[in-house]
Amino acid sequence: MPSKHSKSPSSASPLDRRSFLRYLGAGAGTAAWVAAPIGAAATSSKSGPAAAAATEPEAHSADWSLTDGMPAWKPVASPVPSPGSFADPSLDKTRLHRFEVVDDMLLPEGFAYRVLAGWGDRFGPDAHRVQFGYNNDYTGLVPIEGTSDDFYLFVNHEELSSRPWLQGFTQYHGGRAPRVAIRPDAENPKKPRLEIAGTLMPTHACDLSDFGALSKELQAEIRYLCEQGLGDLGISVLRIRRSAQGHYSVVQDATDHRRISTFSTQNIDPAVVAKFAMDGPAASVAKAGPGTFGNCSGGTTPWGTFLTCEENIQNHVNPLIKADGSLFPRKEKLGASPSFNRAGEVDARTPEPTFIAGMGAGLKQPLDGRGYGWVCQIDPKTGLMAKHSMLGRFRHENVALRCQAGKKLAAYMGDDRRGGHVWKFVSRRTVADPKDPANWNLFGEGTLYAAKFDAGYGGRWIPLQLDTPLAEPQPQHTASQHLFLPRRPDGGHVAVGVAGAKRTEQTPADWMAAVSAFAGKPFDQCTLGDLVSAPEGMTGAARDRYRMGVLLMDAYAMAGAAGATPASRPEDLEVHPTDNSVYIAFTDHTGGGDGSPDLRVFPDGKGDSSRMYGGIFRIVEEGDRPDATKFGWGRFVPSGEVSDEGGGFACADNLVFDPKGHLWMVTDISTSVLNQPVDRRKGKTKPGGSKFPGVFGNNSLFFVPTHGPGAGTPFCFGIGPVECELTGPTFCDGGRGLILSVQHPGEVNGTRRAARPEEERNYALTDRRGEPFQQTRKVPLGSNWPSGTLDQTPRPCVVVIAREAPQRG
Repeated sequence: MPSKHSKSPSSASPLDRRSFLRYLGAGAGTAAWVAAPIGAAATSSKSGPAAAAATEPEAHSADWSLTDGMPAWKPVASPVPSPGSFADPSLDKTRLHRFEVVDDMLLPEGFAYRVLAGWGDRFGPDAHRVQFGYNNDYTGLVPIEGTSDDFYLFVNHEELSSRPWLQGFTQYHGGRAPRVAIRPDAENPKKPRLEIAGTLMPTHACDLSDFGALSKELQAEIRYLCEQGLGDLGISVLRIRRSAQGHYSVVQDATDHRRISTFSTQNIDPAVVAKFAMDGPAASVAKAGPGTFGNCSGGTTPWGTFLTCEENIQNHVNPLIKADGSLFPRKEKLGASPSFNRAGEVDARTPEPTFIAGMGAGLKQPLDGRGYGWVCQIDPKTGLMAKHSMLGRFRHENVALRCQAGKKLAAYMGDDRRGGHVWKFVSRRTVADPKDPANWNLFGEGTLYAAKFDAGYGGRWIPLQLDTPLAEPQPQHTASQHLFLPRRPDGGHVAVGVAGAKRTEQTPADWMAAVSAFAGKPFDQCTLGDLVSAPEGMTGAARDRYRMGVLLMDAYAMAGAAGATPASRPEDLEVHPTDNSVYIAFTDHTGGGDGSPDLRVFPDGKGDSSRMYGGIFRIVEEGDRPDATKFGWGRFVPSGEVSDEGGGFACADNLVFDPKGHLWMVTDISTSVLNQPVDRRKGKTKPGGSKFPGVFGNNSLFFVPTHGPGAGTPFCFGIGPVECELTGPTFCDGGRGLILSVQHPGEVNGTRRAARPEEERNYALTDRRGEPFQQTRKVPLGSNWPSGTLDQTPRPCVVVIAREAPQRG
C-alpha cells in the first residue's frame, strides 16, 4: 500500500520529485537573521530556513559535477527507486523486479578505484616499520612541506569485526590467530558459549573481575587476544606520493610512516611519546590513555595536523564515573557475540564470534576508561599526540573546524548515540593566522556548548560550565520516554523517564529530589557544579578546575541535565566552505536502550515512516559568527523511500564537500540489517521497524548538490562491497581523486565460501509513485573483497577513486 505521505510525481523527471524537501513547514516566528547568509532560504524552503542550499562558489577544474550542479556521470543502479535516478519512474517495477547484489565497489562508468593500503600491510624499512591496522575509517590528507607531490595520509582504525579478523589473521596480520570461538551449549544448541584456548565458558562471556583466579593458560590466551585485538586499532600516518600521471601510492621505503595503537607506538621517538598528554581541566582528574582506540571520524586542521575522535570506548573499557571523578565500579567481562541478532545460528561452520567486547580489562595493565573518549590532535611530522579535554568526553564521531583569521576557533562535533547531543567548542583566544602551528594550543582553553533545538527552527548553545542551571527533565517528549542523566549520590548514569516507560529507573521528580538532597539546596537553585565534587582539602581555583574536569569527563549526561536536546545519533558535522553553515548527518531517528530523540525536533522518530532512518540537517549561526550563542536550523534532506517523500537512502553518516561546494555522503546501515528480507507486514520489517533498512541494500556513497536545479537530490555514485561500511571520504588533488575507506567487508558472515556463495531473498517495495511491487534479490553470503576470489578472506582497505584514463586507439 502507498504511504499516507506519498504523492504522485507530475512527470517522469526525477527532479520534479522535490516534495521530500518540503515534508515539514517552517515556523512563522523564525528569526529574520537566519536568512541573511543563505540567500533565498526564507522564501524557497518549507523545511526550516537553514535547510536551503548554499550559493554557487567559484568554478573548479574537478569534473564530479556539471556547471549547473547536476552529476557529470550516470548514477549507479541502487536496489530501490531513487530520486536521483534518470530512469522513467513508470519503469521502476520492471527495472527492479530482480536485483543482484555485487561484492565489489560499484562506480559509474568511467571511474575506477585503486587500493592504497589494506589491513596488515607493512611500510617502511626495518628500523622504521609500521603495520597498517584494521577497520580503517576517517582519512585526512595534508601536503608535506618542501615537496610538491608528497602527502601525509591519516587513517583511523575504529573497531574489530571479529569473524573476518580471526579468519584472516594469519594471512594478513601475521602470526597465530587467537584461540577464541563460539560454541553451542550441549544442552541448549541455540545458546552461545565462549571458548578460549579449548576451555568452554559457562556463558558467552568470561568474568575478568578475578583475573588471577583463571588458569595460567587462560590468562595468557586472553592477554594475547586483547593485545592483538586492541593493537590493531588506533591510527596510521602514511607518506603517499602522487605520480606524474596523478596516481597515488604509499612510499614503501619512507622512514616517516607512523602508527599509534591502543597502548603502543611504531616509528615514533620515545622522547616524543613521553610528551603524550591531556590538556584542559580533566588533566587534573585523570591521565591520558597511553595510546588511542575507538577512532571513528576526525578532522584535518589548516595548520597541518590531524584530529582523531575516540568513539565507542564503552565496548572495551568502563566509561562511567562518580561525582568526584573516580571510576564507577562495573563488572568487567570479556564477552563475545556469535552474530548480529542471530544468536541461534551457531554451528561448526561459523565458530568465530562477530564481536568481542571488554578487551581493555584483559591486558597485563588494564586500561583506565577515563583516559579515552576524547578528541586527540596528532602531528604527522613527529607523531606527537595530545588529548583535548575541553572538547568533552563522549562518543565522539567527528570534529569539524571553522578557523578564520580574526575570529574564535569553533569545533563542531556529534555524539553518536541515540539521544546524543550536537556540540560546539569555542576557543578563548582569537585565531591570528589559520596556518600557524601555534593554533595547536587553542583547544586548551575555551567553552564547550551543547545544542538546544526548538521546534520553531531556532536554537541556542548551552554552555557546559559550573554555573549553568539545571533543567527539569522532559523525557515525555522523547521517542522512548527516557533520558540518561547523572545518578546522585551513587555515580554513573540513571534512566530518568515517564512512569511506566520501559527503561525508567527514576521519574523526573525522583531525580530532582535526589539531586536536591545531594546538593543540599532546592533543585531550582542547582547548577551543573552541584553535581560534581573535588577531593577533600582542595580549594579555590584548583578545586574549580578539578570539578570542571569532572563535568567534561561526563559531558553527555551533564548536557542532558542542563536541558540540551537529545538527538538522532548525530554523526558527522561539516562546515560548508563558502557560507559557513554546518551540515549535520543524523543517522537514526529511532529509539533504543541508549536513549531516543526529541520528537518536537525529530518527528519521524515515531510512527511507521521510512524516514525514521536519519537525514541531513543544516544550521546557520546568528550573525555568521563562530562564537554565536544562537542559531537557526532546517532539514536539508530526509532518509526513506521516495514514495514516502524520502531521499532514497537510510542512515546518513560521514559527509564531505567537493571543490564546488557540493555535499557527498556515505551511509551507515547496521551490518545486521543490510539486505535482510523485508515483507512490510511484520513489526520489524514495516517502515519504521528496526529491519526495514534492509531494502536499501549495501551501504553506499551519494552525491547531493547544494545549489543548482538538483539541490537536495541524492544521486547514488557508489555502492560498497557486501557487509561493509564506506567511511572517511576525502577529496584530493583539487578534487580529481576521492580517498575512501572500505570498512569491515564480510562483517557478519565472514569469508564468502564457494560451497554456498549466495542466496535469494524477497522484498516488498514501492515504486516512486507509491505502488507496491515484489523484488527478488540475490545476496552474497559474506565477502571476498578486494580479491574477488571465493574462499579468500576479505580485508578492510583504503582506496582512491578517480576517472579512468581514456582508452587510446
